[in-house]
Amino acid sequence: MSDDESWKNDPDTYMAPDTGSEAGSEAGYEYSDDGGFDDYFDDGSDNGFDDHEGEGEDSVAILLENTYYEADDLFSQKKFLESLEKYDNIVKLEADPKNKDVIEAMSEGPWTFKALAKIVTIHLTLGNTKELVVEYKHLLRIMNETYVTANSREEAINETLTHSSLTDKHDENTITQLYEATLATLKSSDRLWFKTSLSQARLYLRGGHLHMISPLLKKLYHTCKGSDGQSFDKDKASDLLEVYAIEMKQLFMSKNFGRMKLLYPKTKGADVTNAVEDSRTMGPLREYGGRMWMHFRQWTAAYNEFFESFKAYEEAGKTIQAKACIKYLVIANIIACADVNPFAAREICAYGKHPDIEAMRNLRDAFYQDEIGKFQDILRCSQNGIVTDPFIRGFTTEVLDSMRTKVLKRRIKPYRRIRISFLAKQCLVEASQMQRLLERLILDEEISGTIDQIGGYYEKSSLAQNKKFTAIKKWSNQLDALREAINAQLS
Repeated sequence: MSDDESWKNDPDTYMAPDTGSEAGSEAGYEYSDDGGFDDYFDDGSDNGFDDHEGEGEDSVAILLENTYYEADDLFSQKKFLESLEKYDNIVKLEADPKNKDVIEAMSEGPWTFKALAKIVTIHLTLGNTKELVVEYKHLLRIMNETYVTANSREEAINETLTHSSLTDKHDENTITQLYEATLATLKSSDRLWFKTSLSQARLYLRGGHLHMISPLLKKLYHTCKGSDGQSFDKDKASDLLEVYAIEMKQLFMSKNFGRMKLLYPKTKGADVTNAVEDSRTMGPLREYGGRMWMHFRQWTAAYNEFFESFKAYEEAGKTIQAKACIKYLVIANIIACADVNPFAAREICAYGKHPDIEAMRNLRDAFYQDEIGKFQDILRCSQNGIVTDPFIRGFTTEVLDSMRTKVLKRRIKPYRRIRISFLAKQCLVEASQMQRLLERLILDEEISGTIDQIGGYYEKSSLAQNKKFTAIKKWSNQLDALREAINAQLS
């Protein structure tokens, strides 16, 4: 055999058979009708891939990874049904017994957990209640697998239980099922159990289901106690503050102000001295403390609590809540007639360009300049967002009375006797309303004087005279009581 023909016996050399086609005979291969290549490499051996799901470790692993990222791409485009189908395929493929060894050998672990987390989110978004419960319970069952990290577990639970669609598109029974299934999976000693229980309590607060919070609070308080089961664990002081914040809001919503007054001092007591104060917790906690003091007419205490709440909200980046607290502390400041100017604080001054905060600044300026007409116009204007706040609306009478009292005291100062009708005109109220205001101020000893109802006058007197008349009246009442007691014995 010549050297020129030795290539024919070389097993590593291959040439396509001559098919007789002019187009492909020179190149040694031919094109198929559909534009692809005819497969001349199929010698009966297995090339390691299958048209659908592949065979061999590499092909299954690659198929799973590619399918997941394709599904993720569709998910990001909000093509939920198409992505749901691919996520389902991942779960089915990994559940196939013949792929067991391949799945266990994968370095990053199975894709099922990630796929199920997205499946749950899709059912949440689409409002598929039955499918949501089934798939979420499936997700919970594999959460304790070794390849699932603690962070991934926590993120999946939070993504589900705090998703906006949960309350928007699913009923209360479904929400309860999800939380109960989650808490049953976790241990009460687990930090995630505590956070999930807090999340459930907050969800009930948003939904107004106050009766469902009390059993949760009892369990949460128990987890904050020490080994003796009686006193609170100093190391869990931060957790205790979070529970206090939940209960304070619950009590405010149920208008149980008596219990609030007993509970609130504990939020600053010895049990929480070791707490690391989280601004996200302290904001609402101090806000509801301020609301409580407003109810008890402790205006200065309320002002201080609202200011602390404002600083916490600002630190947490919650601008809306921070602005609300500015409004509340200005209202408390006005009612208390305090000399402290809230807008002198650098933190509050930074919000001065917000339209609703500018309205509060103008309101306070009108108050201290005795511009009662301007004051009333600002307060009653619905566009500046003052009276549209339900909490502020509940103190409109006190705010107006504070303004009228301030104007009234200034008007009566140079006079010994003054007509009530004139004072009513100065304070922009009816004469009957002005008389009631005068009566209240006299009884509260904020002003000293008497009212001539027939003549329609207010006559000023000294505080000493008032005290003298009060003492005489008290002595007279005691004499009457003594006389009645003697007559009763004689009879």
